[in-house]
Amino acid sequence: DAANAAPWSAQYRNQHGFGLARLVEQHPDATILREAARESLLRSLLIERAQEPVHATLGWLCLPDKPAHARHHFEEAIRLLPDRPVNRLGLALAQLAQNDADAARQALAVECLVYPAFLLSPLWHAPGLMALRPEVLARVDELYADALAHPELPRWRVAPVAYSRALAAWIIQNQLPAPADLEAATSQQRAFFAALTAAPAGSWPAPWDSWQHLRDHPEQAAAILPALNPATPLDPVIIQAAETRLRLDSPSPDVLVRTLAPAGLPLVTTAFERGHYSLFHRSSDDAWYPDLGPRTVDALATLYLTPLLPEPAIIPAPVLLALDAARIPSP
Repeated sequence: DAANAAPWSAQYRNQHGFGLARLVEQHPDATILREAARESLLRSLLIERAQEPVHATLGWLCLPDKPAHARHHFEEAIRLLPDRPVNRLGLALAQLAQNDADAARQALAVECLVYPAFLLSPLWHAPGLMALRPEVLARVDELYADALAHPELPRWRVAPVAYSRALAAWIIQNQLPAPADLEAATSQQRAFFAALTAAPAGSWPAPWDSWQHLRDHPEQAAAILPALNPATPLDPVIIQAAETRLRLDSPSPDVLVRTLAPAGLPLVTTAFERGHYSLFHRSSDDAWYPDLGPRTVDALATLYLTPLLPEPAIIPAPVLLALDAARIPSP
């Protein structure tokens, strides 16, 4: 009713469309709801086109049956907010649905730079992605080199990007960072890599020092794991997923955080809602909106990997858009 009473306002269309989109997420087979959500959000774009979250949501809503439309909306979302995680994953899935594997590999490789945790995401086990993974991982270092050489990368960002590149090389190839690569690393991150080269067993820095006890006593996961991430309460499903992996394998922490979880493990999927975002011209700020992009993680590896990750959004938008424009050669 509010959307009809104020047809000039994108805000009401968005609230209606996002609410329907959340219902579709809970009931993926709800075709009528899906179409209604798409219609409402498309009408919002007629009022204001520059809405990244609207394009991103439409991308996920169109992906199951309209991959060409999904591709368009993901491309628009990336153009408007190039450093937003997960949008390139959606773009790659749309490109694969159109049999454009070259473009999908490129999108996935840039996603690894935007969101380094994606290197180890269990989403790689999704149909079609695992076959692309070797070429994608081979492309990642090339893209980091291009980013570091790009004239629009500010000098103060060179060291953080170099650390991110070194972390990716360690995850992918087990190549230890050089001292210069750790210039922008935190003291905790430096201590971790120092432990890899010089530490005897049992001398890992926190939080990795908890690993030996946890590996030997998986039944104590519910008591130990919450202390590793005290700022975020752990859902019981996270504890269950971690306990399952502990019983399947027990590598050292450095091997754990650079090894893709085996297929079939219990996975943890976290739903995100973004904060308000600005609508231009005659519209006010929305209070919330759903992020339908999948965040499926291997709970155990993620807890130990998170302290090693670089700060988000370290590669500026013009550089990311230049990386997007390149195309990965066919294998």
